[in-house]
Amino acid sequence: MNVKCLLADRRTAKKATLVYAVLIGGGGVVAGIKSGSKPSIISSTIAAALLAYSYLQTSTVIAFGTAVALTIVFAIRFVKTQKL
Repeated sequence: MNVKCLLADRRTAKKATLVYAVLIGGGGVVAGIKSGSKPSIISSTIAAALLAYSYLQTSTVIAFGTAVALTIVFAIRFVKTQKL
């Protein structure tokens, strides 16, 4: 694989991390306010902050770990409620 492909992949991953941070933070706050759930607001803010930190530090390990943790939490909630 050449260097240009690797750099493009890193830039794409970095941009995707920022987009994911905004979606998780914004979506969690809106859903938390709508449902009145403080834990939802707090957890989405923490997840968005971790993703934003990983974006700033270009840390794929933190971004990946946060994404995996969120996927597990969302999967558990989906299995319990069957709602998207």
